[in-house]
Amino acid sequence: MLDKFSVAVALVATFVASRFFNYFKAKRDLGHLPGLRSLVTPISPFGAAIPTCWLNPGLNWQWHWRQQGIQDSNTLTLSQR
Repeated sequence: MLDKFSVAVALVATFVASRFFNYFKAKRDLGHLPGLRSLVTPISPFGAAIPTCWLNPGLNWQWHWRQQGIQDSNTLTLSQR
């Protein structure tokens, strides 16, 4: 019983570590450009299950973070002219 639990914990830890590694590698490859970054796809079952935070934008990220994207881009949109 303990061996199966240890294997499960090791698999989850490996998955989480690989997601963090890929996240920071992608950020570096993009030259740390501003924009929305996420460890998991917001519309995936796992992304929907964990709460919204800086690592997971959540299912309604377009609505919740609509002003943040405009402020980060330093550009004017048609509605701001």
